[in-house]
Amino acid sequence: MVVRPATLKLIPGKIARLVSWVGHPLVFVLATVVIVLGTQMRMAAAWPIVACLFFSVLLPTGLLLFFGVRSGRWKDADVSVREERKRFYLWAIPISAIGVVTTWLSHAPFFILRGGIATLGLFVLAAVMPGSRFRCTPSLRSFARPSSSASG
Repeated sequence: MVVRPATLKLIPGKIARLVSWVGHPLVFVLATVVIVLGTQMRMAAAWPIVACLFFSVLLPTGLLLFFGVRSGRWKDADVSVREERKRFYLWAIPISAIGVVTTWLSHAPFFILRGGIATLGLFVLAAVMPGSRFRCTPSLRSFARPSSSASG
Protein backbone atom coordinates (compact mmCIF):
# COMPACT_ATOMS: atom_id res chain seq x y z
CA MET A 1 0.00 0.00 0.00
CA VAL A 2 1.39 3.34 -1.04
CA VAL A 3 0.60 6.42 1.06
CA ARG A 4 0.35 9.50 -1.08
CA PRO A 5 1.75 12.86 0.12
CA ALA A 6 -1.70 14.47 -0.20
CA THR A 7 -3.07 11.90 2.26
CA LEU A 8 -0.29 12.68 4.76
CA LYS A 9 -1.23 16.38 4.66
CA LEU A 10 -4.77 15.53 5.81
CA ILE A 11 -3.64 13.65 8.94
CA PRO A 12 -2.54 16.71 11.01
CA GLY A 13 -5.85 18.42 10.23
CA LYS A 14 -7.81 15.39 11.37
CA ILE A 15 -5.74 15.11 14.55
CA ALA A 16 -6.23 18.81 15.26
CA ARG A 17 -9.99 18.46 14.75
CA LEU A 18 -10.08 15.44 17.10
CA VAL A 19 -8.13 17.32 19.79
CA SER A 20 -10.43 20.33 19.35
CA TRP A 21 -13.53 18.18 19.88
CA VAL A 22 -12.05 16.33 22.87
CA GLY A 23 -11.11 19.66 24.45
CA HIS A 24 -14.44 21.29 23.57
CA PRO A 25 -16.24 22.63 26.65
CA LEU A 26 -19.20 20.29 26.12
CA VAL A 27 -17.01 17.19 26.22
CA PHE A 28 -14.64 18.60 28.82
CA VAL A 29 -17.37 19.73 31.21
CA LEU A 30 -19.25 16.42 31.01
CA ALA A 31 -16.06 14.44 31.66
CA THR A 32 -15.09 16.75 34.52
CA VAL A 33 -18.52 16.56 36.14
CA VAL A 34 -18.52 12.76 35.93
CA ILE A 35 -15.03 12.55 37.46
CA VAL A 36 -15.74 15.07 40.21
CA LEU A 37 -19.11 13.59 41.13
CA GLY A 38 -17.59 10.11 41.03
CA THR A 39 -14.96 11.13 43.56
CA GLN A 40 -17.28 13.17 45.77
CA MET A 41 -20.33 10.91 46.04
CA ARG A 42 -21.55 7.41 45.33
CA MET A 43 -21.95 6.76 41.60
CA ALA A 44 -25.53 5.56 42.18
CA ALA A 45 -26.35 9.08 43.42
CA ALA A 46 -24.18 10.81 40.82
CA TRP A 47 -25.64 9.25 37.65
CA PRO A 48 -29.05 10.96 37.92
CA ILE A 49 -27.30 14.34 38.19
CA VAL A 50 -25.08 13.54 35.19
CA ALA A 51 -28.12 12.41 33.19
CA CYS A 52 -29.97 15.57 34.19
CA LEU A 53 -27.10 17.78 33.01
CA PHE A 54 -26.65 15.76 29.84
CA PHE A 55 -30.28 15.97 28.74
CA SER A 56 -30.97 19.53 29.91
CA VAL A 57 -27.75 21.25 28.80
CA LEU A 58 -25.16 19.21 26.95
CA LEU A 59 -27.40 17.45 24.43
CA PRO A 60 -29.38 20.61 23.47
CA THR A 61 -26.20 22.67 23.20
CA GLY A 62 -24.47 19.94 21.20
CA LEU A 63 -27.40 19.76 18.79
CA LEU A 64 -27.47 23.56 18.54
CA LEU A 65 -23.78 23.63 17.64
CA PHE A 66 -24.00 20.67 15.26
CA PHE A 67 -26.92 22.09 13.27
CA GLY A 68 -25.53 25.63 13.47
CA VAL A 69 -22.25 24.56 11.88
CA ARG A 70 -23.98 22.28 9.40
CA SER A 71 -26.33 25.04 8.25
CA GLY A 72 -23.48 27.54 7.95
CA ARG A 73 -24.80 29.75 10.75
CA TRP A 74 -21.44 29.31 12.51
CA LYS A 75 -18.01 28.70 11.04
CA ASP A 76 -17.10 26.08 13.65
CA ALA A 77 -18.39 24.39 16.80
CA ASP A 78 -16.33 26.75 18.96
CA VAL A 79 -18.32 29.71 17.57
CA SER A 80 -14.96 31.44 17.28
CA VAL A 81 -16.15 34.29 15.04
CA ARG A 82 -17.22 37.14 17.36
CA GLU A 83 -20.15 38.27 15.18
CA GLU A 84 -21.60 34.74 15.14
CA ARG A 85 -21.70 34.52 18.94
CA LYS A 86 -24.65 36.90 19.21
CA ARG A 87 -26.97 34.30 17.71
CA PHE A 88 -25.39 31.56 19.80
CA TYR A 89 -25.97 33.44 23.08
CA LEU A 90 -29.67 33.83 22.27
CA TRP A 91 -29.93 30.04 22.62
CA ALA A 92 -27.09 29.30 25.05
CA ILE A 93 -28.37 31.59 27.82
CA PRO A 94 -31.84 29.96 28.12
CA ILE A 95 -30.32 26.47 27.82
CA SER A 96 -27.84 27.32 30.57
CA ALA A 97 -30.63 28.76 32.75
CA ILE A 98 -32.61 25.54 32.31
CA GLY A 99 -29.49 23.63 33.32
CA VAL A 100 -29.12 25.67 36.52
CA VAL A 101 -32.76 25.07 37.43
CA THR A 102 -32.60 21.33 36.71
CA THR A 103 -29.33 21.06 38.64
CA TRP A 104 -30.98 22.74 41.61
CA LEU A 105 -34.07 20.51 41.30
CA SER A 106 -31.90 17.39 41.14
CA HIS A 107 -30.34 18.33 44.50
CA ALA A 108 -26.85 18.35 43.02
CA PRO A 109 -23.98 19.33 45.30
CA PHE A 110 -23.53 23.08 45.60
CA PHE A 111 -20.20 23.11 43.74
CA ILE A 112 -21.96 21.73 40.65
CA LEU A 113 -24.75 24.30 40.97
CA ARG A 114 -22.13 27.03 41.47
CA GLY A 115 -20.42 25.98 38.22
CA GLY A 116 -23.73 26.23 36.36
CA ILE A 117 -24.43 29.67 37.81
CA ALA A 118 -20.93 30.82 36.85
CA THR A 119 -21.40 29.52 33.30
CA LEU A 120 -24.76 31.28 33.00
CA GLY A 121 -23.19 34.48 34.33
CA LEU A 122 -20.35 34.28 31.82
CA PHE A 123 -22.78 33.82 28.94
CA VAL A 124 -24.85 36.81 30.07
CA LEU A 125 -21.74 38.93 30.62
CA ALA A 126 -20.33 38.04 27.20
CA ALA A 127 -23.69 38.72 25.54
CA VAL A 128 -24.19 42.18 27.04
CA MET A 129 -20.66 43.43 26.44
CA PRO A 130 -19.64 42.04 23.04
CA GLY A 131 -17.97 45.22 21.80
CA SER A 132 -16.39 46.33 25.04
CA ARG A 133 -12.75 47.25 25.37
CA PHE A 134 -12.22 44.18 27.58
CA ARG A 135 -12.68 41.75 24.68
CA CYS A 136 -14.10 39.16 27.04
CA THR A 137 -14.04 35.57 25.83
CA PRO A 138 -15.33 33.45 28.69
CA SER A 139 -13.70 30.13 29.34
CA LEU A 140 -16.06 27.45 30.60
CA ARG A 141 -13.09 25.22 31.43
CA SER A 142 -12.02 27.52 34.26
CA PHE A 143 -15.35 26.99 36.01
CA ALA A 144 -15.59 23.23 35.49
CA ARG A 145 -13.17 22.49 38.31
CA PRO A 146 -14.40 22.53 41.90
CA SER A 147 -12.90 25.30 43.99
CA SER A 148 -10.25 24.63 46.58
CA SER A 149 -12.59 25.82 49.30
CA ALA A 150 -14.87 23.42 51.13
CA SER A 151 -17.69 22.35 48.87
CA GLY A 152 -21.19 23.10 50.00
